[in-house]
Amino acid sequence: MYSLLVSHAVSEKTEGAFAIDSSRFLEYTADSIALQLKTLSIEASQTIRSWPCILMQEGRGQEEAHVVEITHLALSGGDVKVAIKPPPTPIVLFNETLWKMRDALDIGEFEFSRNHWAIKDRDLFSALAGADYPVDDSVVSQFEQRPLPAPRCLRHSLLVKRC
Repeated sequence: MYSLLVSHAVSEKTEGAFAIDSSRFLEYTADSIALQLKTLSIEASQTIRSWPCILMQEGRGQEEAHVVEITHLALSGGDVKVAIKPPPTPIVLFNETLWKMRDALDIGEFEFSRNHWAIKDRDLFSALAGADYPVDDSVVSQFEQRPLPAPRCLRHSLLVKRC
């Protein structure tokens, strides 16, 4: 799993704090994944932080995209605020590269032109390696890659069959 954070603010900075409207959090995310993360519970937050994140601005050309680590996230008013930092060995790609890899990364065409935050059920580092962009093992190992938390309704009652 990995996060895809598309923000116009990437043109100004590639680390620090970002905010995204909470209505755009989990856009272009499979419903089964969004259901388990939308509350941003402590467990959901820890899980999201354990995955790598592609931080990119809108566009399909020479815009720089970065693989980053999410260090903090929280709901604040109508926004989801997130703090990110680059890994010790920076990973910089271009949007045109991501555009060519969009099927392998499960990125829809329209996602390149909309500020949003999605969670994708893909192995980012395997997809990059498969496209001849291998990532150093020291970077890969810094991400714990936790599994999705169980849906809340299943944890509270064994009698509930679906959420």
